[in-house]
Amino acid sequence: MKAIAAARLRELLHYDPATGVFTRLVRTSNRIKVGDAAGSPNSRGYILISVDGVLYPAHRLAFLWMTGEWPPHQVDHVNGVRSDNRWANLRPATNAENTQNRRLAHSSNKLGLLGVVRDRKRFRAQIMVDGQRINLSTFDTPEQARAAYLAAKRRLHPWN
Repeated sequence: MKAIAAARLRELLHYDPATGVFTRLVRTSNRIKVGDAAGSPNSRGYILISVDGVLYPAHRLAFLWMTGEWPPHQVDHVNGVRSDNRWANLRPATNAENTQNRRLAHSSNKLGLLGVVRDRKRFRAQIMVDGQRINLSTFDTPEQARAAYLAAKRRLHPWN
């Protein structure tokens, strides 16, 4: 992705840190008027904004607009709402920090419970820490395994 400069971004868009909304400062086509809200959600819920013919995630543009620099890694939505681009809801994060915010199990998880997998006739609770999978224990019910996962998450995932 071609990186836009902060000065160019500020020429084209205004960002309201309190609402997280970008508005157009320049008419760039017949469809776009000055003052229009910029961007639209993609299939994953992130707001994408076209700037000079390139689509950018709004949360990354917000970071650039506020700091004058691109984020070093990722930008995390503190509350987990991907379309909430208020400055108070954004923070720079490494991939490991950002994955601590997962609230839903991966689509391949047949139980649908984050941190719980079937282990023969029992249920195993597991958590990732620093790229390493830690097996917490096995349990008779998925609810017991889920409770063990959540307790470990509170202890081992300080980012969340």
